[in-house]
Amino acid sequence: MPWRLTNGRPKSSSWNSSRWRQPTGWSRIRREVLKANPTCQWPGCMERSTDAHHRVAQSLGGGEERSNLIALCTGHHAIVSARQGRSAQLRQRG
Repeated sequence: MPWRLTNGRPKSSSWNSSRWRQPTGWSRIRREVLKANPTCQWPGCMERSTDAHHRVAQSLGGGEERSNLIALCTGHHAIVSARQGRSAQLRQRG
């Protein structure tokens, strides 16, 4: 498993090893989804994927398994998230 620096500075031999940690479960899953899908999965979009989006929101019972995640660019992730937010508001009202 790859290691990363938590404060974003380059590694130096004089640094304390406690600044290094393994990625969390979500970080690992997100990285796997983005690596498997390097371009946005929105139909026709060729932008680099930057976000892992839950197909079924966690608040509605969706989990963090890869089958529930889709890789999207920042712009399309904002569109999908906004749509889901409006849908949630309508469900609460009605």
